[in-house]
Amino acid sequence: GWHIFLTEMRFPTYQIELVEMQDICRVSGLRHECGEQSKKQVSKTTNQRKHREKFSWQELYTIDPQLAEKAWELAHYYGYSYPD
Repeated sequence: GWHIFLTEMRFPTYQIELVEMQDICRVSGLRHECGEQSKKQVSKTTNQRKHREKFSWQELYTIDPQLAEKAWELAHYYGYSYPD
């Protein structure tokens, strides 16, 4: 998938839920694009949809063990951790 291609390109990665927009602009070299005007354009309600029920790793492994293993490995690669 696309994430494997990007991983192989060695682009920096980060957990989006742990960074601020200004940090993304600074790291990407787009600081000039992220002035006060860009802050005003960021919607605070874009992701206000109803979310589906959460599922466990065990449920995912039951449905598709190979895909679950890939997801588990990628999650750890990108810095996420889950109880075993």
